[in-house]
Amino acid sequence: MRSNLGDALKQAALLGTGISVHPYYMVSEELRAGTLEALLPGCVPEAMAINVVFSTRRNMPVRVRHLLEFLKEWSRNPPEWALPRAA
Repeated sequence: MRSNLGDALKQAALLGTGISVHPYYMVSEELRAGTLEALLPGCVPEAMAINVVFSTRRNMPVRVRHLLEFLKEWSRNPPEWALPRAA
């Protein structure tokens, strides 16, 4: 199965159709409950690049500037809920 919908892939894994890769926050409850199991906890997926394309900085809308600052801060300091918990 192939999908860009994390919830669909998680549901497929819960139904036993195979393995899936998810950010910790999407499967933390299932890992705690034992309905999903971490198979390769030492294997970390490649970092994902985020690219933002805009025409010019001169007239950049404030909301775009705020989004860029948010993304920079998020990448430097991800929130605790997005990080895997130690076993």
